[in-house]
Amino acid sequence: MWLSLIIPAYNEEKRIKETLEAYRSKLLELGINFEIIVEMDGCTDRTPEIVRELAVKFPEIKFIEFKERLGKGGGLLKGF
Repeated sequence: MWLSLIIPAYNEEKRIKETLEAYRSKLLELGINFEIIVEMDGCTDRTPEIVRELAVKFPEIKFIEFKERLGKGGGLLKGF
């Protein structure tokens, strides 16, 4: 089974690390082949930095970053 989980993120520095680690852990536990794609748009906090650090540590985590604010729907479309 293959799964691409797309997560739109805007200024989520307080919870993005724990969220991504929890999703990753559960998907590994279930034995699913997966990737987690974090779509960040217009973040003004440390979200991009945190996600980049996790992407280096865990190859299943990938990211797309846009400077302008796309909104949740726009972010999901770009993620696809």
